[in-house]
Amino acid sequence: NEELVRRLGADQVVDYRAQRFEDVVRDADVVLDTVAQEYELRTLQSETVLKQGGRGHYVHVISTDWQPSSREANPVYMMLPLVKKWVLSAMARLGRGVFYHCNPVTP
Repeated sequence: NEELVRRLGADQVVDYRAQRFEDVVRDADVVLDTVAQEYELRTLQSETVLKQGGRGHYVHVISTDWQPSSREANPVYMMLPLVKKWVLSAMARLGRGVFYHCNPVTP
């Protein structure tokens, strides 16, 4: 898989089974996260994975065929990504933290 990912243009490949990405990745312009949950929290809590000061972008991709758990189906919980997007992006515009993007996609 590493060879394929490099052919697709990746500068750095992290084998999540062998290493923690936050121990390897530094000052990325963009993190594209198709898994979310645990990885989102770890990325946003790290001050080294993404460029700080309003220069880094975290992209959370939500599939439209995703089946939420009972907790995730709660309307308040469903609003959290949008609230995060507004708050974190506002902070990034002020030169603090990173931009947060939450984008639904259809498989």
